[in-house]
Amino acid sequence: MLPIYIERDPRECALLYVALGRLSTLAGLFKVEKETKLCEFFSKDFTLDSVKEIAIKNAYVLLGKQQYEMAAAVFLAAGQISDCISIVLKHLSDPQLALVIAFLAESNSTTTTAST
Repeated sequence: MLPIYIERDPRECALLYVALGRLSTLAGLFKVEKETKLCEFFSKDFTLDSVKEIAIKNAYVLLGKQQYEMAAAVFLAAGQISDCISIVLKHLSDPQLALVIAFLAESNSTTTTAST
């Protein structure tokens, strides 16, 4: 039987956790891996306009570095759903993932609106 190599990099699952609205869990994963800057970043309140602006700038930097999954995750955390989906379609070539993200983002916004 072949050994299975499991990557313990939270970047690999960041887009999923952001789509599920589990930013605090994602921040915890980065904390466990001693990625303090990313832990602090995902611990911020993304409802604030200043935090959204910083996140969008960081997402564009990640795009420039061709880190497409993290860029999509940061765009999604900043509420830029269309930018996130565009990255997933154009750079990751994954229409199914884009559909799941759209569905989760819509259900998260509906839940947030209904609970307020």
